[in-house]
Amino acid sequence: MARKSKYTFQILFLLVFWACSEESNLSNRDPYTIVSNKMQKGPKIILTRSAIAPIVDDSLNHRFNRLSLDYLWQDSLLFYANQNKIHQVNIQSGEHEVIEIPDYEVRNTIISTLPISKDSILTLQLMPPILMINDSRGNVFYKKTLPFFDFDVDNLWWKTMNMALDAGSFNYNLQPLRPLYFDRSKKQVFIPFLPVDYILLDQVENSETIGVFDLENQDWDYGLGAAQGLIKYRGDQNYTKIFDQNYFLVQGDTTFLSYPISHHVFLLNSKTGELIDEVIASPQDPDPIPAPIRKDVLTSSDFVKMEEWRAGSPFYGDLAFHEDLGMYSRVYFHKKSQIDGFKGAYWENRETTLLIFDKNLKLIQEIELDPEIFQLWRYLPTSDGFLVSEMNLQKELENSDEIRLGYTAKYRLEVE
Repeated sequence: MARKSKYTFQILFLLVFWACSEESNLSNRDPYTIVSNKMQKGPKIILTRSAIAPIVDDSLNHRFNRLSLDYLWQDSLLFYANQNKIHQVNIQSGEHEVIEIPDYEVRNTIISTLPISKDSILTLQLMPPILMINDSRGNVFYKKTLPFFDFDVDNLWWKTMNMALDAGSFNYNLQPLRPLYFDRSKKQVFIPFLPVDYILLDQVENSETIGVFDLENQDWDYGLGAAQGLIKYRGDQNYTKIFDQNYFLVQGDTTFLSYPISHHVFLLNSKTGELIDEVIASPQDPDPIPAPIRKDVLTSSDFVKMEEWRAGSPFYGDLAFHEDLGMYSRVYFHKKSQIDGFKGAYWENRETTLLIFDKNLKLIQEIELDPEIFQLWRYLPTSDGFLVSEMNLQKELENSDEIRLGYTAKYRLEVE
């Protein structure tokens, strides 16, 4: 009888502890869920359009039909990958070159293409994670399979699994549709990744989400990007995978960490990962972020609940810096109305606002965008604006077999 009472007490204690932990997570999330921002005085910015020769290519499928991320180098050369080919397009002249890498060098999808000099192109392949550098003729002169990473994860299952792995195994998932960053002076590549099963794990608050790889030592140097804000206090719940993955922007010693579902941007020390500051980088009155959902929604293939959640949540594009203006921007996608909730994919049919921030991330302007022009994954930042695949013109490029992603215009941010 005494033993039964002991077990009953232990169960009650665990239930109370779990309830208190969940209540604590909820209270910690509150400041990040509902916010308001103040418009500061600043120059009036207008968005102007200038057409380019449409870039149309069967290789440029809609990005949700492929995992490869396009890259615009020095506002003039567009790079994108398809199978073992890297395409280079001059967006002014329309000149199109194809760099073919030997088949045997490419074992899986190239998810990132990053020019690091006039004649050196860095690529990252998906599983096995292979980092390569080739020249403009396709000759590969650097190739390394990324090694095991020692994550700071408190989850017991994760620790047990990692003990069973050897140092030759990789224990992470690369994050597609997230750009790489190359530190030329230190020969380091910043690579976005997540521990295997990160989305379904709890106790991952300290886990690194950006690995810094040293090209000369051919090993991980360190990691940064521990969970912040809403993600830090998600507990054993999540934000439907796509919204859990972070964006990052590196500027010297500062890394700007943000999330699709975070009104905040977090400033980190690029060398240590230490949190320097957190800034509200939202519209004046953004929609609240819904509470995260249970893990069983993902594991039970309950896609209806996931789509309902995504439709009811606002989200952001990545933070961009426009060097010519010395300003930052962020595209804000409002939550869907109940009427439009199930019309199209989750990123379609939303009010869309371009947020302009000064050099200190103070909000200085909100510009309403046409959602038929600016859609998620259909624009690339430039030093003074964006290269855009306009959806209204995109529809004219479609055929019955596939959707082609054609960049059609440059949009400039100008001081009026």
